[in-house]
Amino acid sequence: MTLNLLANNLKKFFSINLKEFIAYIIVFSFIPFFIRKFIARNKVTILLYHDPKKDIMQKHLEYLNKKYNFISLKDLINAINDKNWSQIPEYPLLFTYDDGHKGNYKLIKLFEKYDIKPTIYVCTKIVNSLKSFWFKILDDKNKEILKKFSQEKREKVLKEKFKFDKDKEYSLDKRYSLNAKELKNMSKYVNFESHSRYHPILPKCNNIVSFKEIKMSKIDLKNIFNETFKNFSFPNGDYSEREIAYLKKIGYKSARTCDIGWNDFYTNPYYLKTCLISDEASITMLKAQVSGVTGYLRYLVKFGSLNGRKKIVYKI
Repeated sequence: MTLNLLANNLKKFFSINLKEFIAYIIVFSFIPFFIRKFIARNKVTILLYHDPKKDIMQKHLEYLNKKYNFISLKDLINAINDKNWSQIPEYPLLFTYDDGHKGNYKLIKLFEKYDIKPTIYVCTKIVNSLKSFWFKILDDKNKEILKKFSQEKREKVLKEKFKFDKDKEYSLDKRYSLNAKELKNMSKYVNFESHSRYHPILPKCNNIVSFKEIKMSKIDLKNIFNETFKNFSFPNGDYSEREIAYLKKIGYKSARTCDIGWNDFYTNPYYLKTCLISDEASITMLKAQVSGVTGYLRYLVKFGSLNGRKKIVYKI
């Protein structure tokens, strides 16, 4: 057991340091400089976080504040729909956070200090409850395996092998998501939007479940805030043309993907592109990730293509 633990720790150590070394090479290749100067200058960079610690977010904001001008999701969607980029500053950057983790609440003062209004896409049946995200109970290996299962099979395995039920509530000390009070207090500083109800892999769901996850999350948000919400982000970044059709039918106006890239007034608002930022990223790693280079390398390793994940086409 001790040898296995030592081996796992060494593997983790070398993995982290290899990634940092690659990030260092990327940054000092000047590729991020040229990408920012000639691509990101007049296109919107959307950053995707999940649950960064306050001290990490502080360092990131200190760096990004010197290099970019912060905008909101509303600014971007209005510019795309109006085909008018005149109100978008140079080097525009938009912050988004997925899931609705309770740790996001600690970032309020930073949002106020740096005058940003980020978008937090929340899982509407998990926030304001003591339920858990299904992926929180798994190690990385099992998580990736279960992502490939159909929704029905994944829920069965989670229940039988891992004793997990999506509607099971845990003790208060194990709360993962924002509660009702935190959601209300944050609404002045944050734009909340939908990230489905239970964070399923939507293309792995049947038609009924996929439609319900998208539609009912919109209704859930209205019940929480007494407002209408029109923007969505795909859980795990997975979607198909079926999900796009559902979004349009239900009345959503945009969807943020996990596809790597930048956004301008030619961008289809249902295919907003992003740069994924590690919650624990060092400044060197942040520089590499905000350039999009690490994202494209990840696509190349995982999918064998710089175009990234393959889109699934469903007949409606």
